[in-house]
Amino acid sequence: MLVHEVMSTGVVTVQKTDTIRSAVMKMMHRHCGSLPVVEAENRLVGVVTLRDVLIQLYPN
Repeated sequence: MLVHEVMSTGVVTVQKTDTIRSAVMKMMHRHCGSLPVVEAENRLVGVVTLRDVLIQLYPN
């Protein structure tokens, strides 16, 4: 099996300057647990996950 057979297409992204609320709303709307973070010209700079957000909101 190859990656292209299971990958997602039409990927939604967020910018580094987007709010956490906006990112979480996108994840909920798309029923996904992570989003690629991009800069100018859609250059990938990271990934934000729902787990990342929860750890920051509830560190203990």
